[in-house]
Amino acid sequence: MEAVGELRQREAMAASQTGLRLRFFTWEKPLLGQAVEYLTASALAQRASAVGGNEVARLSVLRALDLSAQLVVVPTQQAGRRLREALAAGAAAQRATRLQVSASGEPAAAATYAAASRTALFPPLVLTFDALLEVLGEAGAGGGAVAGAGASAQIQHASPSQVLLAWVDVLLSAELEAFRAVFPGDPPARNFSWARGMAEQLASLQDELRENGLGLVEVAARLEPDFPEFARWQELAELERRQCARLADFGLAGPLEAQRELLAQGRLPAGIERVVVLAWPDPRPMVLGFLERVAQVLPVEICVYAAESERDHFDGWGRPIPEKWAARELQLPDFAARVRVCADPHEQAERLADTAALYTREGANAAQGSLALGVLDAEILRPLETALRERGVPSFNPTGSDRRGDRLHQLLCALAAFAREDSFQNLARLARQPDVLLALFGATEGTRFLAELDGVYERHLPPDLSALRAKWRSVDRAGTAALKRLGEWREVLRRGDFSAAGQAVLAQIFQGRSFDLSVPEDAEWVAAAEVWAACLREVAEAVRLCPALGGDERFASAVGGEREGGEAFLALAIECYARKRVFGEKPAGAVELQGWLELIWADAPHLVVAGLNEGKVPASVSGDLFLPESLRAKLGLKTNVQRFAVDAYYLQSLAASRVGAARLDVLFGRVSAKGDPLKPSRLLLRCEEEDLPQRVQFLFREPPPRGGAALAWSRAWTLQLPDPSEVELPLHLPVTGLRAWLACPLRFYLSRVLKLRPVDAAKVEMDARDFGTLCHAALEAMGREEALRGCTDALRLQRFLREALDAAVARQFGRRLSVPLRVQVESARQRLDALAVEQARLHAEGWRIKRVEWEFELPIGELVFRGKIDRIDEHEASGALRVIDYKTSDTAESPERVHLVSLPKGAELPAWRLFQAEEGKKPRAWADLQLPIYERVCAGEFSGRPLRCGYFNLPRAVADTALSLWEDYTQELTASAWGCAVGVAAAIARREFWPPRELKPWEARRDEFATLFQRGAADSISFARKGEEAAAL
Repeated sequence: MEAVGELRQREAMAASQTGLRLRFFTWEKPLLGQAVEYLTASALAQRASAVGGNEVARLSVLRALDLSAQLVVVPTQQAGRRLREALAAGAAAQRATRLQVSASGEPAAAATYAAASRTALFPPLVLTFDALLEVLGEAGAGGGAVAGAGASAQIQHASPSQVLLAWVDVLLSAELEAFRAVFPGDPPARNFSWARGMAEQLASLQDELRENGLGLVEVAARLEPDFPEFARWQELAELERRQCARLADFGLAGPLEAQRELLAQGRLPAGIERVVVLAWPDPRPMVLGFLERVAQVLPVEICVYAAESERDHFDGWGRPIPEKWAARELQLPDFAARVRVCADPHEQAERLADTAALYTREGANAAQGSLALGVLDAEILRPLETALRERGVPSFNPTGSDRRGDRLHQLLCALAAFAREDSFQNLARLARQPDVLLALFGATEGTRFLAELDGVYERHLPPDLSALRAKWRSVDRAGTAALKRLGEWREVLRRGDFSAAGQAVLAQIFQGRSFDLSVPEDAEWVAAAEVWAACLREVAEAVRLCPALGGDERFASAVGGEREGGEAFLALAIECYARKRVFGEKPAGAVELQGWLELIWADAPHLVVAGLNEGKVPASVSGDLFLPESLRAKLGLKTNVQRFAVDAYYLQSLAASRVGAARLDVLFGRVSAKGDPLKPSRLLLRCEEEDLPQRVQFLFREPPPRGGAALAWSRAWTLQLPDPSEVELPLHLPVTGLRAWLACPLRFYLSRVLKLRPVDAAKVEMDARDFGTLCHAALEAMGREEALRGCTDALRLQRFLREALDAAVARQFGRRLSVPLRVQVESARQRLDALAVEQARLHAEGWRIKRVEWEFELPIGELVFRGKIDRIDEHEASGALRVIDYKTSDTAESPERVHLVSLPKGAELPAWRLFQAEEGKKPRAWADLQLPIYERVCAGEFSGRPLRCGYFNLPRAVADTALSLWEDYTQELTASAWGCAVGVAAAIARREFWPPRELKPWEARRDEFATLFQRGAADSISFARKGEEAAAL
């Protein structure tokens, strides 16, 4: 209630100001046109009355219409831009029309009209209030219209970086015991990172309070001792005093102090005779005090975009009165036809783009006033820009964007990460920067280097640069030199002066490059480099305020020493760069993607607003750590109630200004881009009480299916493969290729013939193949060790296998292992331990390892297959043989179940792919032929000897470690398996690689080619003959 009383006091004070006047613009016409007419009409009338009936003088006035004596305050930069554009485009015609009417019946009327069409315009000074503060300081130094008691010397303002580091210094040097109301407990680590996070919160709190002309000290002074947070605010006030003192030590004024001095003593620019505040429904409280002082010496006019009949809904400053707008119903004719429920941001983007494309097809130019688009949810912007581009409609975001994520920002972040830690991931991120590749290799060899880099990582998982260089075996000297150069850059970055070091590395990266400012991309690079240099200077200047970053030994531990201090410096500079905004050039005929506050300035007859969801409009603040709603009201800060009133006014203005032939359409979504549920804005629920149930049912209904667009999905591209009939088959195929063809002929063609394979450059641990290879290496070493033949000592076998495993790990990955690798190596160790126990038992039974990793070749039909048998065991007494294949999958496997599977439902397979044990039983299909092929090769090598085959399982559950033999492997199975092998070989020779097998979703997750197949493998592939391939290239 205290805030309401202050508001009423402001109203009375405003009414008492003789130089302050409230003016209303009607909703029946666009705001922009009325603003132009109002600003030009008054100036024309004043100048025309000054020259009287002198026709020559009147023509002179027309040729140089001077509005420069007016200061126009607008709420946003984009509102100012639109006003300036409208003044430049329409003022001459408007003035000419006025004078033609006044001169009708006189012979000079036509000449007057012609002269007016060529009239020059001296525009008014159009500024946001923040921009006006800067002008006040400049005018105060050179003299101007008085806004206060008198001008002072120009104030040296603290930069945002200086404000932040002053806070960091205070937080690192303060005794936390004296501030337990703010810091109830000590932070886990009282270092620069903690201080910076707290400093950002406190600086943000200062910014919010400054809108009302308050600081932490003033808030503390206003609170009574019985206020629940009284002690906390007293300590916050003391911290702010220390921060301000720190700034003052370097002759700097904090933002609040500078703002107060400008508002109290700054001067308006010379020549200003009138101030006009245009359509600003929520000016900050500090603005009102400034306008009161200006109104004592100059006319101040507050222009409200609302009908005169709405006067009682606004206070004396043109602000919506919360009590009036809280209960006011939304007047939006044909509500059900104009409000649409959409599924998500993408559907809203598609609807907006369809509307814009419709105007384009009909010959209207959306950018020239037919259509305006409002985007209230940032998640809609990116898909909307894409959808408009696909429809050939240029777009423009007038708010611009920050530099976060641009090319230079990505390069800077990659450099900073690599300087902080030379992990492989950080190195690869830096190496993949286009400008780094260009610096290392010029226009060639970069792609080859990246392929080798990924290959080394996939094989060896090097954790850092040192390990990578140890495993780098490429004969390409350029790659070795590139790794050396990257290491040198890192050493430069880790030296003391990070500003100079960072610039030195960038200079090396761009050495020899030339930039042509006439080329847009080059011009953007130069502009980005200038911004970065300015950010470095800003942070370097600010470092003086923080001894922890300036080398002071008292605070060295706070940043971890000089090196970490340099990293903190770079992080601040990069964040400073990321926050800088960049504004692109507006393409010809582009439709603007406008924000909420700019929409009342749009004069297009058709306005479509997307993203009208709760939380976006009306905006609200909840759970604020420092400023709960009750304290906001007590301090006169903007509350959620006031935000609601302003947003309700905005929506009603948009609706009321588009009646008749004009139109307002509103879209809102049911879920966010992440799938989180969304609610429609409660502004849409303001209706008659008896209509509320129906309105709720309408707004919360499921979105209707989007006709046409949802069904019009089309494949963006297909993978074009060489025609199999024109591809040479490999001279030798692996035995495992038989299983691959049986699983899917197309995938066999991709992997075994075309040699395509995915590269997982992001893996952090061994895949199944790596794990199996590691275990196989240790087991091979055991099989080749003559001293272990017949060993029945399980502990001895375990020691040997562990040593062999460690040696294999060292060869593959080095001595320094990541945590995931350590876990996997320990798992392998446990499995080998279990196998050693089983192996000792087999030795005790008389079995000896006869051969390991035995390689063979086997002709099958027209093809030759190669294989490698893991192990062949021989019984000393009987001479019987066992063909053994190691299996390191997570679960134990049965040879028969792996090789023979149930016939897929509905599948029609040739007879040679099937095996039927007995009549009356369902046939089974061959899925693998590995053990039967091994058995056939061994039977030929050791003819006449008893032979069995099976798996030696080393599963995750070590209790299941055992030898699993194919007990009932019969002659019928042997014959059927060979017949299947011959059939597969013949099919491969005939280049039969179609049709592909379509996988179930759970199978596709393990498919190495899944990323190539969108909505089905068959529809994702096309084959081209050589002539077609050349044409495509």
